[in-house]
Amino acid sequence: MALIKCTECGKEVSDKAVACPGCGAPLPVKSLVPDQPGSTSGASSLALLAMVIAGLGLAAWAVKFWIEARSGT
Repeated sequence: MALIKCTECGKEVSDKAVACPGCGAPLPVKSLVPDQPGSTSGASSLALLAMVIAGLGLAAWAVKFWIEARSGT
């Protein structure tokens, strides 16, 4: 937790507060969306795609193994 100064009264306030407890002035809310383009969301999508492909490959291998085990080959 960091302390920031209220823009209205100048008191130190938690950066997680939505309003100053001293004067009630609303505090700026931090955005959860990155300000700059080219964030890491592309890397997250690529990692998710890789995991899905690996999972499908593993599932195909398991089905093949199960079929071979049932046929006795």
